[in-house]
Amino acid sequence: MFEAWKIKRGMRKVKLETTKMVRKAKAGGESLDGLRAFFGLALGDRHSISVRVSGAVGLGEISDPRDVERLVRAMTGDSTYIVSAEAATALGKIGGEEALTALVVVKDASETDPRVKVAAMKAYARVLRAETARLKTEVERMKREP
Repeated sequence: MFEAWKIKRGMRKVKLETTKMVRKAKAGGESLDGLRAFFGLALGDRHSISVRVSGAVGLGEISDPRDVERLVRAMTGDSTYIVSAEAATALGKIGGEEALTALVVVKDASETDPRVKVAAMKAYARVLRAETARLKTEVERMKREP
């Protein structure tokens, strides 16, 4: 029990530090290409769960649609549920049709770890909320136009 708590606490710290790193780069107007490459490599690390989690979180914070494919691979192919769940969360932040399709497949798959399913369902809901808000704005704009 203590060991699981210790791991969760460590993952929270990794996620927080990664998020701060990306937000600082965005606030400073820096190009995010270098960070995208770094987090992409981190996501593929075979030895460290925390490095892969950092990769998924970082790519989600950057929210570049070009990273959807690699996050889908991590969500469906990583042997650690924590990495798969973080990849699902990142896909929810990015959104788009490809991400939505992958999230549906994972949340409906019987062999998916329940913790990953929950993350996929939350991410799916996030994408739908964002799309609903976008469509409402579009409808309001169309109403105002002659």
